[in-house]
Amino acid sequence: MKKKQTRSRKIANGTEILERRYLRNDPEMQELVRQEFEKLQIAQQIYDLRQEAGLSQDELAGLIGTKGSVISRLEDTDYTGHSIKVLERIAIALGKQIELRIVDRKNKRRVS
Repeated sequence: MKKKQTRSRKIANGTEILERRYLRNDPEMQELVRQEFEKLQIAQQIYDLRQEAGLSQDELAGLIGTKGSVISRLEDTDYTGHSIKVLERIAIALGKQIELRIVDRKNKRRVS
């Protein structure tokens, strides 16, 4: 009797490889990745909105009454001092508004 060979699916997606190797069974690491992803999203959104408005960091800073170095820090993915007040000033200067939601972490999708 011949054994049926089963082939495991080769994973080509780098994100899936990382998820399987480092995150799948490690809730602490999942939380760290989630936090870093949130910082990345905030920094990227500030950058994208500023670029869309055709403003330099110094120009945006002037609109909200601060220095260009503050905008530079806000656009840095390692920055952890985002305040709603500063984000709101940026949003207003760019003709936008802040939407803030508080959601249950248990229902959030896993980072993958």
